[in-house]
Amino acid sequence: MTDRLLRGLRGRPLAAAPRRRLARCLAAIPPAGRLLYLASMESRPSDAVRLVVSGLDAPALVAFLGRIAPAAVARRAAAAASLVAGAARTHLSFDVGEEVEVRVGIECSFPRLPSREPRWAGLLDAWTAAGLCTLEQRSALLAWTGYDSFWTAAPRWPVAAETAGTFCIRCLSHLKLICAADGPTAKAYLLFGSLRPNLSPATGASRMDGSGRLASEAPL
Repeated sequence: MTDRLLRGLRGRPLAAAPRRRLARCLAAIPPAGRLLYLASMESRPSDAVRLVVSGLDAPALVAFLGRIAPAAVARRAAAAASLVAGAARTHLSFDVGEEVEVRVGIECSFPRLPSREPRWAGLLDAWTAAGLCTLEQRSALLAWTGYDSFWTAAPRWPVAAETAGTFCIRCLSHLKLICAADGPTAKAYLLFGSLRPNLSPATGASRMDGSGRLASEAPL
């Protein structure tokens, strides 16, 4: 299955050594984890494949890397893991060539928005103290979430009548800690999308799912 997927993505099979390394990484995923996605990194100079594994808390994530990655890579991730402690969701992303490559990403998030989940602020406080985030960036990220509508942003809103009942939703998707040879760095991922509530019991209401896409929710 993996070979067919990669051949479809890349137009060619993966070389023998990376294929063996990839198979070992997949076989080592703990029972609590699962492969979220696999991607071909064609824009990168290496022939690596990107794996993203979900479902592992910080200790399990560190233990998993200790089994599959070079010792220096695993040590750097272990040193940085305390900075994502307490996150409700963590995803581990890494590139696999002949070895697990140097850069490892740890994504973290919470199901609820910062206004209802104080742990977002706590996580950003820790990153600010570690020099990964400035106070201005922290404040801007926490202030990003919310929504606008015709009524709150009339000067900037499209004038078409059919958009008057639409909301533009802004969410903080996740934070990512990148562990590399020259030290950790941080990224923030924002998302936004349109939402047009339909309050009719016959048709249900629109909602935004956890990935930021619009979904439809019918009443029970």
